[in-house]
Amino acid sequence: MAGTTHDEPMSITAEVLHGLVEKYLAEYPDEWSRLARLSLALTTPGEPSGHVTSAVVLIDPRWRVLYLHHPGRQRWLLPEAHLTDADDWLPDAALRELYERFGIEPDTVAPLPGFEVTPLDIDVHRRPANRATGRPEHWHFEIRHAFQVAGTPTIRPDPADGQPAWLAPDAVPGFALRLKLRAIHQTVTGD
Repeated sequence: MAGTTHDEPMSITAEVLHGLVEKYLAEYPDEWSRLARLSLALTTPGEPSGHVTSAVVLIDPRWRVLYLHHPGRQRWLLPEAHLTDADDWLPDAALRELYERFGIEPDTVAPLPGFEVTPLDIDVHRRPANRATGRPEHWHFEIRHAFQVAGTPTIRPDPADGQPAWLAPDAVPGFALRLKLRAIHQTVTGD
């Protein structure tokens, strides 16, 4: 079970993920307790039930972040990819999802300076059971990578996926991510 806490095969190993989490916690040591479930999952595969996903925090020149309003869950979500056998680097998986879901070409975005290696955020959240698919309740360990885009790209979403929107930093769901975006924006702009 390389890379996940259940039986999805992939080339990103648990050791790689553990190293990434260690680097992240060196940057954000106050988040250790928030990531305890992920750390446990990486050292004890199968407990708790869940898997790693890779998400894009795509920032436009006005410092807005691309989100998708999911109609079934009535929530704003970042573009998030489930990992596949072909994925050998987490940011590439996130960029694949950005292209597949929104039609945004990976070569039109660049890593946010300072976040080329370490993710901007890691979120641990519970996904409810899905009766339609039979999937039980499980955890998502969402590794969030920061990218910038020049201009505002044309977005070609599938209407069944929900409505995309660029959210201002203060409207971004999630307190930890919102604070990080605000701090980075202040550092970059001097505001």
